[in-house]
Amino acid sequence: MKCYVNDEFISVEKISYRIFGLGNEVNDRNVYSYSLILNKNELSNILEQRFNEYILESKKDDELYGSLKDELSELGYPEFSQMLNCYPNVLCNYIKSSFQLELLEGCLNSNNQNDLKYIINSIDYLEIIGEDVIVKGSVFEASK
Repeated sequence: MKCYVNDEFISVEKISYRIFGLGNEVNDRNVYSYSLILNKNELSNILEQRFNEYILESKKDDELYGSLKDELSELGYPEFSQMLNCYPNVLCNYIKSSFQLELLEGCLNSNNQNDLKYIINSIDYLEIIGEDVIVKGSVFEASK
């Protein structure tokens, strides 16, 4: 996995994320752009189990209470690996809407409060291109 802030490489050890307020506007800090680039295997290791549990729960709920006719039901409740390879745009939408913290938790060490330079504030863009998973958004400088 690679991380860049304002197009400069930075060690993932130097970056964390907002557990509370992710995506909320930050007015009192300088804000920069970041990119995380990971591969499909790394994404699978981070999210596959949680996503598959979500799929099973969604299917169970739809069977008990009536289908909502969302993308998951229309696609036949595909597992993570099928979503990753056949429906990457749909998977990206679900990650952005429901799995942002899980993704960041799997990529970064939120417990590392020493030597932090940046805090991720948002995930604004997520795309799977070939074997790469590209995550982009905003960061702000960590307090010293």
